Amino acid sequence: MAKRNRAISDSHSDRPGNIVAIPKNLRNEAAARRFIEKINRFTSDEVAKLAQAIAAQEEHQDGVEMNETLVNFEGRAGNEGGPARLRRYADVVEDILTKKTPDGATASDPRAWGGLPHSGLNKDRQVFFVIGGPGTGKSRISKPLAEATHSVVIDSDDVKAKLPEYGGGKGAHRLQEESSYIVEMPNGLLACAAAQRMNLVYPKVGKSKDKLIEEMRRFSAIGYNAHLVLVRCDLRESLFRVLRRFLDKGRYVSPKYVVEVVGTRPEHVYQDVRKVEWESWSAYDTSDASKSPEQYDTSPFAPTF
Repeated sequence: MAKRNRAISDSHSDRPGNIVAIPKNLRNEAAARRFIEKINRFTSDEVAKLAQAIAAQEEHQDGVEMNETLVNFEGRAGNEGGPARLRRYADVVEDILTKKTPDGATASDPRAWGGLPHSGLNKDRQVFFVIGGPGTGKSRISKPLAEATHSVVIDSDDVKAKLPEYGGGKGAHRLQEESSYIVEMPNGLLACAAAQRMNLVYPKVGKSKDKLIEEMRRFSAIGYNAHLVLVRCDLRESLFRVLRRFLDKGRYVSPKYVVEVVGTRPEHVYQDVRKVEWESWSAYDTSDASKSPEQYDTSPFAPTF
């Protein structure tokens, strides 16, 4: 029996317009072009440019080992291996925990910004898990949430931007495992922030229920109140945003990852765990980029911003 292309459907709407087929082989430029055309949000020149770039990226990713080890990390920057790489990790941690989030003056220079809110940092041991797939708008929620709750933002995407291989976004996919390691390692971002009792906003995909609960309970064990925030978006819109970001900024996330690995899993995880030991929970829909995020679920004590 011939295999069919896997299709996606938004969990809130199954209208035909919200379904997009992911080609089996995105390394094929013609297949990539047909896929992009179905999204129907790009000019013909943008379609051609994206199709060529996606095919090249998918070809390159096939040779990248996704389960990298610390040895791989240490050797990635040419001669910057071993202790030198670990010193860079320490510099990244220090930057994010001592410098403020990007503004107009600092956004273009990763060395100039960090994760601290401009409203001032509180040390009340509150942690806000912000979950959602690529392109859903987690940053759109995380930044104002951090300002309202006086929290430092611990975002692996910010870590990537501070590593030399990032290349303005073109090398982001190669840094996924390493950036997560810097966040989670002993003496990493989470450990150092928690040791100082900092309030935290922690964006993550959240596609694994068991891992999310494990992380929440780890924070609870050291005296933190844990809050859950879901950011959801129509998958068709998420795909458009991911591809638009790639076109504009060079930061690549595979459509296969958006649809087949993540899909609507964070939404199902939220529904399954929102009433499990959380101090509060809330959910936002960002599908309409022209409007403010719509809060469609909330509990008592959920933060407002």
